[in-house]
Amino acid sequence: ITLFKLIPGRNEDSSAAAKKTLILIGASDSIMIIGIALIWWLTGSLSMNNISVPTDNAAGVVAFLALLTGCFTKAGAFPFHTWVPDYTKEAPASSSALLPASLDKLLGIYLLARLTQGMFVINEWLTFLLLLTGGITIISAVMMALVQHNYKKLLGFHAVSQVGYMIMGFGLGSAIGVAAGLFHMINNAIYKSGLFLAAGSIEYRTGKENIDDLGGLSRAMPLTFASTLIFAMSISGVPPFNGFASKWMIYQGIIDFGIGSGLSNKLWMVWLGLAVFGSALTLASFIKLTGGIFLSRIKPEFKEVREVPALMWLPSTVLSLLCIIFGVFATNWIVPELFVPASGEFSFTGFWNSSFVSLLVLISLLLGVIIYFAAGMKKFRREDSFIGGERIQEQTGYPTPEFYKTISETGFFAWMYDKAEKKWFDVYDLSRQFVLWLSHRFSLAHDGVLSGYALWVCAGLIIMLLIMI
Repeated sequence: ITLFKLIPGRNEDSSAAAKKTLILIGASDSIMIIGIALIWWLTGSLSMNNISVPTDNAAGVVAFLALLTGCFTKAGAFPFHTWVPDYTKEAPASSSALLPASLDKLLGIYLLARLTQGMFVINEWLTFLLLLTGGITIISAVMMALVQHNYKKLLGFHAVSQVGYMIMGFGLGSAIGVAAGLFHMINNAIYKSGLFLAAGSIEYRTGKENIDDLGGLSRAMPLTFASTLIFAMSISGVPPFNGFASKWMIYQGIIDFGIGSGLSNKLWMVWLGLAVFGSALTLASFIKLTGGIFLSRIKPEFKEVREVPALMWLPSTVLSLLCIIFGVFATNWIVPELFVPASGEFSFTGFWNSSFVSLLVLISLLLGVIIYFAAGMKKFRREDSFIGGERIQEQTGYPTPEFYKTISETGFFAWMYDKAEKKWFDVYDLSRQFVLWLSHRFSLAHDGVLSGYALWVCAGLIIMLLIMI
């Protein structure tokens, strides 16, 4: 209900997004209650600490899947994710920073952690389901983000994509996987909230929501640009930021997972490839976002744009500092103190120390700056393009999103994006069409004949009696 009320009904699209959010999450709550009822029937207890439901029988599997539906819908995982990008596009960026970006992820993913680490004994096929769902969530959402022009919807798809890493971590079932999933959950809340706050600042100063309409805001809004750059590198898994630390732990957990003999274990290279490839695509889409909004040529109507007030840039700055702190001190303090007590002891594969890696990155940057100034590389000549003697460099430009247009026009991807536009992969829309079709079929039974109505009443009573018996 809170999510529903936070979307202003200013047009048909926003009203549809609000209704979609309410129905999807409401339906998942109903399914989750069925799972709770099954747990009570199987164990006679509702204490999460005192039950351990096996999934070697139909009732246990159905109970797990029912509760998993609630987790996936609230967190925004495939295939119940479609409300998230619609919400983030239509709702104020500040509410997106609080709810879909952080609070809903914390609630849904924390419940998933409890389900997989005590409440249920997960069998091999459910482990495979979790890892497969995590991989599909990562790739499908980031592929959709690549072709978005609305930056709030782009961030919405990335809010979905990051959930896939958390699901993978918990799907591994190991101590390092659980710690990585919890760590990434917290990291996502930090940098994703910051990204939506930065989006709100951009919208506040420019009134624009499309990347095509923006450009060159780095000088006008330097603090917003700096924090956005840190958030973008964090979510893309660039060291030494926090996103790299938790993703690196997930990669290590997947490699360790490959030691096992099950089907899911043998496919460890597939899970690792999906996770790493997802990070690369994330970086590509955030190059589009930061380049298109901050680094391209500034448009004349934004010449007078200035930085947002302190109460707007200060939260983003604090969150960007947390991205650095949680990345630099990940192995020395953050993971041992905050997550090992919850997951259990584990050791990292090979040698990895986040503080040492951060020091190496800092040294590399300093060396680059020294070489830049020592070699006089700042002294270069700028010349306009020669086109028949006309000087048009200042008047020409190329929208950054156009570089990504080829992806949506290539073979299989063109087909996929076309079907996505037609909502073939939208559980909500598919369910809505089925309900409308079913209601139409039932409406045909209303023929106005009294004997027909009496027959329907008798049939309904018989069905109710059979269910009750």
